[in-house]
Amino acid sequence: MADKAASVRARDEGNAFFRKGKWADAAAAYARAGDADPEDAVPWANRAQAWIKLERWADAEADASAALARDPASLKALYRRAVASRALGRPLDATSDLQAVLARDPNNAMAAGELAEVEMEVATAAAKERAAAKMKQKEEEEVKEKERQAAEEDRRKVAEAGAGAASLVAAPAPTLQAKGGFAALRKSRDARPAYAGAGARESPPAAAGDVVPPAEPRPVTTTTTAPRREPSPTPPLAPIAQVPAPPPAPTPTPTPSTSTLPPPPPPADPASTAPGAGLNLLRALTSCPAEHRRGYLRHYAPGTVARIVAPVLEPDGLGLLLTAVGGAVADDDDDDNNDDKNKEWTRTLLAGLRTVPRWRMTAAMLSKGEKAAGERAWAAAGGEGKFI
Repeated sequence: MADKAASVRARDEGNAFFRKGKWADAAAAYARAGDADPEDAVPWANRAQAWIKLERWADAEADASAALARDPASLKALYRRAVASRALGRPLDATSDLQAVLARDPNNAMAAGELAEVEMEVATAAAKERAAAKMKQKEEEEVKEKERQAAEEDRRKVAEAGAGAASLVAAPAPTLQAKGGFAALRKSRDARPAYAGAGARESPPAAAGDVVPPAEPRPVTTTTTAPRREPSPTPPLAPIAQVPAPPPAPTPTPTPSTSTLPPPPPPADPASTAPGAGLNLLRALTSCPAEHRRGYLRHYAPGTVARIVAPVLEPDGLGLLLTAVGGAVADDDDDDNNDDKNKEWTRTLLAGLRTVPRWRMTAAMLSKGEKAAGERAWAAAGGEGKFI
């Protein structure tokens, strides 16, 4: 049962503490007043003000809401809940409560001033969000532009690279617009030198119907024979003493030849997928001795290889990768577990190469030897069906 007299006494004590600036004591007194008369909204609204002074914003908002639940017309509770909501970072809630106060009391200067400040904060926050969104969009556009420029730079390097150990391709890659169509592209690639470091390609035989230029005639030279001179007689030679022949030297036993070229150092960052990483890999394989190419390539994760070479992969680069991968599949290590890992690595790398853009066109321009190397590596690694 409510004890209104006790509630009034406790509320008066709280008001006295509040005037002295003893906010915590005032809050405790208002709590006793609320306990004495639970239906009275005033103690809850007063304790909300004490919590505001103590900057306990969540408690202030809760007590102001409790007061409004008992008296929805309490302007003090509405105003104090607006102050707490603003401090808690919810300006829209604060705006709603302040507008409700001014709707009932248009001359409330405190509510009008508070609303003006809240609206200014909302406008400033919205402007900051728009500026941040524009900045983010600009940064994303700059990143895309840098990636586009890097890709163009890679393509330019591939197109301008010359023949030699430091070149990616021996000649500019043919295009589908070349005269004669796709067959002419194949013929032009077979006619030029093989990828640097892989040895020279044999010249293709003349096709039926081709005109073979006649060989140039050799110049014929004539010589004048001088008159034969009879040899003058020579005195007989004295007999020469017989000297025994030395015993034959032992035939050296041939020893199997081994490569004198040491393996190259491992790549600096085989996990890098930055622009230019694929170009660096193909250049390194070009200058690497043939017997060490697969070992060098094994430093890379199989999925990384397809990803970094995709922007720059041409028929010569693909042929170099297939011959490197086909160097040995099951002979990397005698251990069965390592053998399975090597086969899985080979199978994953080759499957990844088949996902790069323009795979069919690039693979179709490979030489028979390069295609055969890919098929052998695919079959030895346990791949199903044909590789190309």
